[in-house]
Amino acid sequence: RDYLPDEMQSELNQFENIVTEVVQLIPGEVETNYNQGIQLYVDGNLTDARKKLTRLMSFIRNLNLEEEYPEKHAEIVEYLQDIEIIAAANHAVRNDDLERALMLFDMIDHPNNLVRERIVETRRFLEMKTGRGVFGE
Repeated sequence: RDYLPDEMQSELNQFENIVTEVVQLIPGEVETNYNQGIQLYVDGNLTDARKKLTRLMSFIRNLNLEEEYPEKHAEIVEYLQDIEIIAAANHAVRNDDLERALMLFDMIDHPNNLVRERIVETRRFLEMKTGRGVFGE
């Protein structure tokens, strides 16, 4: 690097400092965005949770950080899958396919209060529809 003109050497040093700062910020950004995405999910704000977690997944993949954050990566995948299952279950409820909706709700790895409420409502609707308990009672 001694062969570089002083001006280029100075710019290269500034660039290295910026890269170092960005690399140091990455763990905090991953953690913050993960926590925000999960909190949105827990609060039942599935649209924003999906957006936040999808962006975080893209960030992790684009920077090839899957090996540095294997647990977070796996959990993000689980939460995104849960959001898709919830959407499918809600669609089944709207189409009056209550048994399918309950089966889908049962597949959710991370049920939140919204899911628990939907399960109770769906069971109640199924009981009213069939005139018996969900489990043939």
